[in-house]
Amino acid sequence: MARDKVTVVCADVSINCLSRALTLAEIISLTHNVQITGFARSYRKIWPPAVNSKVPVKILPFGSIQQWFDARNTIARIARECKLIICKPRLMSMGLALQAGINPEGVLLDINDWELGLALGSRRVDGHFHYRQMLTNLASPNSPLLTLHYEKKIGIFPHRLVNNRWLQQRFGGELLYDVRDTDRLNPENYDKKALRISLGLDDRPWIIFAGTPRPHKGLHVLLAALAEIHGDNAPGLMCCGGGSDSARHRNFINDACQLLGPARVFHAGSYNREEAANYLAAADIACVPARMTSNSIGQVPTKLFEALAMGLPVIVSDICDMADLIRGAGLSVPSEDSTALANAIKTLADDPAIRRQFGLEARRRAVEQYSYHAARPVLDVLLQRLA
Repeated sequence: MARDKVTVVCADVSINCLSRALTLAEIISLTHNVQITGFARSYRKIWPPAVNSKVPVKILPFGSIQQWFDARNTIARIARECKLIICKPRLMSMGLALQAGINPEGVLLDINDWELGLALGSRRVDGHFHYRQMLTNLASPNSPLLTLHYEKKIGIFPHRLVNNRWLQQRFGGELLYDVRDTDRLNPENYDKKALRISLGLDDRPWIIFAGTPRPHKGLHVLLAALAEIHGDNAPGLMCCGGGSDSARHRNFINDACQLLGPARVFHAGSYNREEAANYLAAADIACVPARMTSNSIGQVPTKLFEALAMGLPVIVSDICDMADLIRGAGLSVPSEDSTALANAIKTLADDPAIRRQFGLEARRRAVEQYSYHAARPVLDVLLQRLA
């Protein structure tokens, strides 16, 4: 039986926009012939964590009007041959497809962030905004004004996919969290003791934060919480991912070493997607300490599902769906409350039995509800509806 061809149109394959596109492509790769295509604005290359992906990624050159028209023609041709999944309601994905003349009724639109909230970067979390905020960063393809324009076009796409309930309430659509491959992310495949030795980690409990240390992700809240915990066996911080080439990242690591002492800080820069499990397997607790901002209100980080898949107890801020997702598999605390976060860390750090109980439930839930196996039938049905 011939397999349908599917192309996932990604807004920018050179940054972490590619993460969700790659997840969707990997889920359906067993039942469809799938590829990803999109512009590459940053150094014209593929996002480093995804370079070893088995899903082919086709780069659309970016930078000139002629390249835009060439990309538009490419998408028009692809749409005649494939079913399309458009990731993000942005100029460089939705806008490109609309200019290519695609029929909105024949594609699946995936919404995995509140893009306008990301563009505004404000403390406002009610889903609203002031129109004067639209007049910033006008030269960017992801400016608030352009983002608002394409957000208003979401309604013409009848087939929609969202990755959390906040987005579902705002835009409708089928709910599919940013699930993980639980066959690859399986704690039974890793030797925790050997990994800790190879990474130079001592016997203290280690708290892992995985991802790029942006302000809305709450790393300084986590740092303040760890600073409230003292003693020779005080928990350490594993800060993994996001590279180390930005001043913000280097400054955070320096702050952590000064506040906690170098012995309590482990830092790893960017890593391949396949390497994530090595760091998670070496950790004892995962933490997702997001701040309440327009960047985070419509976001459930992928790293949460990676931690669940690896059987780690998780501590989260009570934002978006996160408290419900980890109930029985971890603890939730109020956003930006470093004392509450410190108490939650101490509760888990001091009790290996609770960590084990939460970890077993995390793994069970990941396999049954938040895995590629669980997501594949949902995505297959949505693609079957497309002409």
